[in-house]
Amino acid sequence: MTAQQMIALAIQVSLALIVFGLGLQSRLRDITGLLAQPGLLVRSLLAMYVIVPVIVAALCANFDLNHSLEVALVVLAVSPVPPFLPGRETKAGGDSSYAVGLLVIAALVSLVFVPAAVHLLGYVFDKPGAVPLPLVAKVIVTSVLLPLAAGFVVRWLAPRFAAKAARPLTTFAMLLLVVACIPVLIATRHALLGLIGNFTIVAIIAVTVIAVLVGHWLGGPDPDDRTVLGLSTAMRHPGMAMAIAHAVAPDDKVIPAAILLIVIVAFIATIPYAKRRARMHAQLGSP
Repeated sequence: MTAQQMIALAIQVSLALIVFGLGLQSRLRDITGLLAQPGLLVRSLLAMYVIVPVIVAALCANFDLNHSLEVALVVLAVSPVPPFLPGRETKAGGDSSYAVGLLVIAALVSLVFVPAAVHLLGYVFDKPGAVPLPLVAKVIVTSVLLPLAAGFVVRWLAPRFAAKAARPLTTFAMLLLVVACIPVLIATRHALLGLIGNFTIVAIIAVTVIAVLVGHWLGGPDPDDRTVLGLSTAMRHPGMAMAIAHAVAPDDKVIPAAILLIVIVAFIATIPYAKRRARMHAQLGSP
């Protein structure tokens, strides 16, 4: 196994462990709970899969951005929630049940939405592309559905073990993800530096802020729901985005670097929002 393959495997394992740890702390009703709130579910999918992709497509069509950056923005906009996000949303005061439910339902919706969205965007921009359903299914099943189901099963069979193991396992998985991403950032540093300029960072921050506002607005009257949807509209699954990008533009080696840059900038740009929501949640929850 080459070093590159080992790094890729480490990233995949870390993401799976993060979701597995989430499953150790979750219950099946966390998923069915969102299904029982059709209004919130429709608004969530509308924010993530309609409004934000349309805004991103309009931005790319009307501003002179780097082509690889445009592709990266679009494929991230049509990707589902990243596996590591529910934990961050919960720390920011978001409702954990809603966060888990949205992770799973958005992943299932993406099985149909992602291929259709890529085809539609290719038609609109006269740049045809296709993403095979098996490719989308592989990413969703391995990074979300299987590890989450495994976590559910372990919690059901050994609830005490699940309660004790969840936090240290999640901490280890996050550290593994960070360590595994360092060589990727080093290897793509020249491409990353080449993307910076021509209002690239400004464009990414603008998209991120708009996405947060859209999710926050459509999150409804519950402040905890607003927190979850605000972050979910702004942060998307980088693994899915890279899989889509490879399917539609396999020869463009800059797109993966652009996806990494967007994810990093979006994460940093949402820190003030997450901290503010956490403070508000603490104030509202205090006696």
